[in-house]
Amino acid sequence: MSTGFKIISVLLALACIGACNTKEEPAPKELESAGTLTAELVSTSTTTAVFDCELTVHPDAGKSLRAGIMYSTSRQFTTSSATRVLIENPVAGHHELTIGGLSFAKTYYYSTYVYHLGKYELSEVKSFTTETIRVDIEPSDIQFN
Repeated sequence: MSTGFKIISVLLALACIGACNTKEEPAPKELESAGTLTAELVSTSTTTAVFDCELTVHPDAGKSLRAGIMYSTSRQFTTSSATRVLIENPVAGHHELTIGGLSFAKTYYYSTYVYHLGKYELSEVKSFTTETIRVDIEPSDIQFN
């Protein structure tokens, strides 16, 4: 057997071993549901709304899962037009979310969402109204000129 033939045989054997040991990563699974987020409105003020949330996560969802509340002053909001408040660490369990910077005496519409691999799963749209600003005026505060 010639030296050239031995080298080619060894190279082919190494290539076959390398090819046989290469594993393809499986494509991410398309899940029917990556998880769910329920939210209960706990309190509102003139500028905030506080929610108690419970997040369930499908075991195959992986790290690409995002969850939170999206809200808008429009009843017909979309995922691209709504403002989102994200759960910082979306692991299964209890979370508290606070929406801040709201206007007083205004109605907001909201939906919880779970986002996974480019797909939103939304809850039904609900609403809340922020508190009005209370002003107390005493008769002695009124002056006539």
